[in-house]
Amino acid sequence: MPNYKNIRDPRLDTVKKAVKQTELLLTQAKLKLASPEKKMNGLLADAFGVTADHWSKGTAAPIVSTISNVLTKISNCMARSTIFFEPRPPAAASQFAAYVVVNTKRDEVFLTRKFFGDYSMTERAAYFAHEYVHLCHFPNGHPGSSGESLAVLFARSPLGIPPEHSVNNAYCYQYFVEWFDEEFNSK
Repeated sequence: MPNYKNIRDPRLDTVKKAVKQTELLLTQAKLKLASPEKKMNGLLADAFGVTADHWSKGTAAPIVSTISNVLTKISNCMARSTIFFEPRPPAAASQFAAYVVVNTKRDEVFLTRKFFGDYSMTERAAYFAHEYVHLCHFPNGHPGSSGESLAVLFARSPLGIPPEHSVNNAYCYQYFVEWFDEEFNSK
């Protein structure tokens, strides 16, 4: 379980619920990835560009294994991290709900006021997934996209990022977590 700094109730309660939601969704997704079925294959195609062609050529399994390994990295990193509330984020991060400072020796996630805005718990969990990808897997931006162009999607649609880039793109994991919850947990 992460440590929490500079976060008071009711924000602390919100953060703890989002962390639990993240952990739950990561665990559920890893189980579904172990033997993907039709719904999961569609989700993998939309979020990571794993197409029917990859499955037929036998190249999907290593991609799915990488995705599963990254989900495990996120879980492990979350457990040892510290989550801060930052009321005055640096200008470069002021428009984001959360951010990390990469290339440090500490696993820290910083939340801004936006994190506590009109987001569902699933969206908050997806933000955590995004930031932990930067923190513990691929700190160098969003490969295969045009920078921040994936930041706002209003409906599920293929992200269009080839697997060699998508497995390192934090937005792909963010939307994967969000869409996973919609696909497998919505009533």
